[in-house]
Amino acid sequence: MKIIITENQVDKFLRKYFSKLINYPEFEWVDKIDINKTTTNELGWVIADEKPLYWFTVYVKPGHSFSEEDENNIYNEIGRIHNMLFPVIDSSNPESYFSIDFTVE
Repeated sequence: MKIIITENQVDKFLRKYFSKLINYPEFEWVDKIDINKTTTNELGWVIADEKPLYWFTVYVKPGHSFSEEDENNIYNEIGRIHNMLFPVIDSSNPESYFSIDFTVE
């Protein structure tokens, strides 16, 4: 069965999911996660088809630090959710991309 959801529904789902995720003890160092949607063309990528690109900015709480393992855990969690929403059928031609930045305030 194939379920089609709108872009607005994807945005709402991601915001709700990540607002709950940062309450888990393993992500206590995360203050918030911003989600910005752009496209590969807007970033100047040279690929045949313009694709959506979700840019996640992970804000670290003031006074907190994070390890490489913490960084990998949040990266894996974001990647898991992104792949759930945008399954990769052809690895040479994904439907969407994502990128993650970390910001220490």
